[in-house]
Amino acid sequence: MGSRWVIKISGLGAIAIGLLLAVLPQPRVAIAATAVETTYQKFLQMAELGDPEAQNFVGYMLLYGEGVERNHKGAHDWFHESAEQGYYVAARNLGIFHSGALPGVPEGFIDRKESNLWFSLAAANLSSPEDTVLASRSYSLFLGEQIPPQSPEETDYRFGERVYLGLCAGCHGFNGWAAHEGVPSFARYDRLNRDDYELVQSVLNGKGNMPGWEGIFSVRDSFKVLDYIRQRFILNGGDIPPRPLPTLVDNPQEHQLGEHTFITFCAGCHGFSGIAYYRHSPSFALGERLHKTDGELLGSITDGRGQMPGWGEKLESRQIRAVLRYIRTLKPNFDSGLVNHLREPPEIYFRFRPRGEEGSDENWSWIRR
Repeated sequence: MGSRWVIKISGLGAIAIGLLLAVLPQPRVAIAATAVETTYQKFLQMAELGDPEAQNFVGYMLLYGEGVERNHKGAHDWFHESAEQGYYVAARNLGIFHSGALPGVPEGFIDRKESNLWFSLAAANLSSPEDTVLASRSYSLFLGEQIPPQSPEETDYRFGERVYLGLCAGCHGFNGWAAHEGVPSFARYDRLNRDDYELVQSVLNGKGNMPGWEGIFSVRDSFKVLDYIRQRFILNGGDIPPRPLPTLVDNPQEHQLGEHTFITFCAGCHGFSGIAYYRHSPSFALGERLHKTDGELLGSITDGRGQMPGWGEKLESRQIRAVLRYIRTLKPNFDSGLVNHLREPPEIYFRFRPRGEEGSDENWSWIRR
């Protein structure tokens, strides 16, 4: 081993070196240790480990610049990671992201067909391993230009399933529950009381807003698809997928006062949409501390808690009550995902043949106004 020098330092010399070390930049290890103090860093670590809810959350933060610089590509990629694992909130968010309904999303991300796919998968409530596999199977099918012909080893049932997933599920639902109002839900047995001939005619020639598929596959193939539908979907009223519902506001004036008070006095720590910048500040969008009673929370706001100052001498009691009620709306709003950021109900944006595109006389230019 080489020589090793040992230098003894004492007295004022030791003090001087101590002061010098205090002002020098700290090692990178120390910087990395403090990086997880932010909510974004905390959830990014969870997302990178594969947690689908954390992946969706990181996508949301990147989309709106909550505690991190806005990044549309990053938001898109994390929504995809989460949706492909079967998290239906992320699938719905991804559908909205691709729809062109959100202001500020670059044109390059707008893809009506992919939007329809993810919105429909979300309506199927991707919460089971079976449905997650369904999502991965149907992605390339749904986005493909045409359905490959039936192979010799493929059963009629599997062929019918493949056609349904590729051409029909976008409107009628991957689990038989239609993604749009006014579209038959086969899981509820809508229209399946009609005879086979009438239904095949509807498939080939189109009906209402549904396009005809006569040029895509034959009459024989149509019967195979119909047979798959009749075998696959049965009446099961207890399996209706959940619909995203925004928070109902019963007192708009109080809500407006609470929102203004929150943005002015609270958002600096707790985030403008309830996602705190620092992980040690409660994120109300995630429901943190919202299990407390109104009395406990009113006390914390009025008198302060930990490092949070009390606002009892700065705010009127009506402002404090209004901000508490507003805080309780932040988690339901976040749980509804991007639905609350749409100008119109989501059904308007998701059609198999969107208005304004080829084959429709209606104009959709108003969507991006």
